[in-house]
Amino acid sequence: MSFAYTEREKVRVTFASLLGIQMDPIGYGDLTAIISCASMYLFQLAAVVYVVAYRKHRPIGALFPSSLAIMYAASVLWFVGDVFANNMAHPNRITSNCIFTAVWLRTALGQVAIYGVMTFHTTLALLRYRFGTDMEDARTRRRIQLLVAGAIVACNMAVATITTLVPKSRTVKFVQVLDVCEFTPAFKNTGVIISWVAWAIPFLTSVYVFFKVACAHNEGRHLLAACLALAVALIFHTATYYIKPKYPTKLVWRVAVVCMDQAACLAAWWLVAGRAIYGCLLYRDAYLDDWDNRDSAFVYSAKNTDEC
Repeated sequence: MSFAYTEREKVRVTFASLLGIQMDPIGYGDLTAIISCASMYLFQLAAVVYVVAYRKHRPIGALFPSSLAIMYAASVLWFVGDVFANNMAHPNRITSNCIFTAVWLRTALGQVAIYGVMTFHTTLALLRYRFGTDMEDARTRRRIQLLVAGAIVACNMAVATITTLVPKSRTVKFVQVLDVCEFTPAFKNTGVIISWVAWAIPFLTSVYVFFKVACAHNEGRHLLAACLALAVALIFHTATYYIKPKYPTKLVWRVAVVCMDQAACLAAWWLVAGRAIYGCLLYRDAYLDDWDNRDSAFVYSAKNTDEC
């Protein structure tokens, strides 16, 4: 994968100019952004390994480490899909399939999957603290987790599969001479609507949990902050879609979109898991005692408290 200004790249840029498109060549600016984002994910991988390794530690286990690992994997897939769908790297035979990169990697397995993980966390927080669901019983907890996760995965996969079966002339196609994905206006609008609906579900749930439900460990605050972090990237991405519809052809815009997306993913993950990781790393026993005390005090009063 070359980022040098090769003869082939010169031809691509020249052909774009003949079509009236000002295209910045794929170069070392794109490579710098890719390396920066990949480095952050490499650092975050250590935190994911820590969470999974200490999943039996109660404050860590309460975060559902498997869902955090899935959220990390979805962020990486979103990043890979972003890189190729936004023209930051030269595609090969596989990544030139826009349905694979833009629909499956970036959207279904990436962006919407992260919103699904947030929905999973907000729903379980709501069930435990608002409706008094017995989450301490292992069988009940496992059944509820599988039910919520299964519903989210089924909806996501159904939408992505239907999109794949629709003719590419109505969705997205790869323009060979320009090495870019071209979306139809209807498909672009549909994608934006789906993204906002998928985000709105965990956001509205977290708002309700934050304002109306008593939580033992301020889950409502953390989940709401994570949803707002994701909203910043979604707003920026949506605005760029319509203000600069050909943004992948410009270096500044495509780098800004990709970096904003990945910064939001990282921020959301750390807002959900950061406090527990920090407490368990620096003062494990004291944090565990405080966590147990708060859990015991809140579990009986959750229905009668209006603050979270």
